[in-house]
Amino acid sequence: MMQEGKMSVNSEDVVKKFVEGFNRHDGSVMQLFSRDNTWLDPGALEPEEGWERMQKGLLSAYKVFDEAKLEPSHVVANGDWACFDGFFTGIFRGGKWFANGKEWNLPPTRRSVKLSTAWFFKVNSDGLISYWSWYWDNFRFFAQIGLRPDQIGMSPEQVRTDTPTSTSRLQSTQS
Repeated sequence: MMQEGKMSVNSEDVVKKFVEGFNRHDGSVMQLFSRDNTWLDPGALEPEEGWERMQKGLLSAYKVFDEAKLEPSHVVANGDWACFDGFFTGIFRGGKWFANGKEWNLPPTRRSVKLSTAWFFKVNSDGLISYWSWYWDNFRFFAQIGLRPDQIGMSPEQVRTDTPTSTSRLQSTQS
């Protein structure tokens, strides 16, 4: 329901701005997120709270991938929800990637990646992203960068649930 004085927000436009901002690598994408949020991840035991933690996780992609880019194939929107599928591409340079409340130190391989991905967003009445989740195949990620999970101290179970590439969620604490 739209609050009095609020304009209707086009969730598809917000998602397109997210992709454009992410692909610019300048951090401007962070303007699109609600500050009142919780970062949830199935691999983490407890939800992470706060915009700063989410920012650290999302922007760490620029540090570990040269030319990190999202290439949507399809964008679908319905009301305050929008999603896209497509590809994440980049050249893996390794380094520290923050995810699941941990900092992962991944050795550089300089290999290109192209991973199928899907992203889901809920946009609040202020036009800010209040929920965010993304998915890609962890096993293909490790295969494409040329590392085995055990080389960085991960068990097969952790690869499914607790790696930097696992599902991440950002949930607003407000409706």
